[in-house]
Amino acid sequence: MTIVINGSGTVTGISVGGLPDGIVDTDMLAAEAATDAKRGPGSILQMAFDTDGTQINFASTAYVDTLLSINFTPKRADSTLYITATYQFYSSGNGSYHGDVKAKILHDGSTVGEEQESYSPLNDRVNLFQPMIGTVSAGNTNARIIKVQVKDPDTNGNAAHYNLYTGYSTLTVMEIGA
Repeated sequence: MTIVINGSGTVTGISVGGLPDGIVDTDMLAAEAATDAKRGPGSILQMAFDTDGTQINFASTAYVDTLLSINFTPKRADSTLYITATYQFYSSGNGSYHGDVKAKILHDGSTVGEEQESYSPLNDRVNLFQPMIGTVSAGNTNARIIKVQVKDPDTNGNAAHYNLYTGYSTLTVMEIGA
């Protein structure tokens, strides 16, 4: 039978069963049809990103929250969360002490990876961006908070600041499929 398209857009002459089974699937029918189940191991299931340009001048040696905070809900319990943060800091030492800044990533209140510590030389200063990377198993699909905290471990005449001079810090969370 001949396939005909008439003037109204109707197609005739197509019979059922013209294509073998499995030829047309969801990948061919819809955008974003590559569901989480179809993505292979190591694929990025979702990503969240936050930025912070708010300055913090340290007044104590206790950790303080930055505005880098992401409410994150994993899609799969068997996935891994790959977390990166880059924070801008300025520190200057004096004749007896180094300038010093510490930072950490928290996942529902627990430290991810290791705390980062950055020093400036005695009688000198640094102004730079410091990266942090950590991973954690999702474990479940419950919502959780991932954030960054910073502190000046000692206030012995040194100066330490977060996001000084229009600094810009970032936090990224990627869920990686198992």
